[in-house]
Amino acid sequence: MTSTGPSAPRLTGVGVAVPPLSYSQAELLATFGITDPKVRGVFGNSGIDRRHLSLPPPGPDGRPAQESQGDLLRKHVTVGIDIGGSALDASLADAGARRADVRYLCCVSSTGFISPGFSALLIKELGLATDCARLDVVGMGCNAGLNGLAAVTGWAAAHPGELAVLLCVEVCSAAYVFDGTMRSAVVNSLFGDGAAALTVVAGQDRAGR
Repeated sequence: MTSTGPSAPRLTGVGVAVPPLSYSQAELLATFGITDPKVRGVFGNSGIDRRHLSLPPPGPDGRPAQESQGDLLRKHVTVGIDIGGSALDASLADAGARRADVRYLCCVSSTGFISPGFSALLIKELGLATDCARLDVVGMGCNAGLNGLAAVTGWAAAHPGELAVLLCVEVCSAAYVFDGTMRSAVVNSLFGDGAAALTVVAGQDRAGR
């Protein structure tokens, strides 16, 4: 947001959401039976206390059941819609807005590939206006949020008074890889599942705020 005038796009609401279950690093090491001292050291030195994850129920051996690619994709969609919708609603509540006020929705995710994307799925799931403009930013990694924010503020600047939403959704527990390498161990030790949403308006909104 480079403009600073009275009609410049401005942040009006913030919302976050995570799955209900969280795990300590020690719990995860035990759950997955990880004994490699190097990998355990990566988890233990991550500086992270707990992470919210969507793990499958335990199998016969007591460890999380093996998930197929289809299982992981379904998890990405179902958990993503759940936490994404909750984060979006929280941001609207913070902004004093309603679902019907959303005129542009940009969804960002780098932990799964689905078509149609989260923007279309959430518009249907939440009952947003069917003519709501939308954009999906997929697979851009850690800079995706900034690129999504650029799109949201650009749209808001071109549509004064209209509410735009940026929604970032990551379901990392649907994208884990266990291959015994240190590279995957670092990734597996750091990330969790979560969503964050921002509402943006340029000038006064329809309520005159």
